[in-house]
Amino acid sequence: MTELDPDVLIAVCRRRPQALAELVARFQAPLYAFLSFLCGPEAAPGLFVETWRAVFRRAGNYAGRAQAARWIFSIARERAAGKARPAAPAAGETLGDAIEALAPDCREIYLLRECGQLQYAEIAETLRIPLESALERMGAALDALRPRLEDSVG
Repeated sequence: MTELDPDVLIAVCRRRPQALAELVARFQAPLYAFLSFLCGPEAAPGLFVETWRAVFRRAGNYAGRAQAARWIFSIARERAAGKARPAAPAAGETLGDAIEALAPDCREIYLLRECGQLQYAEIAETLRIPLESALERMGAALDALRPRLEDSVG
């Protein structure tokens, strides 16, 4: 995902609906996928709307210290906090099923990296954890995914 033109966020700060539309268009697919995997497809639509409402409300507070993606995914993560993730189905495992089966802390890092396309340093900042922890959790996620997917393919 290419970084957003700073002028778009400035326009969102000034409450320009067209700028918000551009922002939503840029992040719609990865943000929705992140929320869907994190909290389940049933919760994703509501959380998606809540996230964008919060982005628009908080736009005036955006200080430009973080990239737009990290800022938006941080807001989404706040909105998703405490939402239960439904149990994954057992038969005919897909990548989605394997991701759902990950430990929550590993799943969140995997999704921020793969759906949100955040760098590991950005993930660590977003989650307020050391970079080493982010890397370890991503490694654990990949270690957990590998055999599950090899079993389903092989």
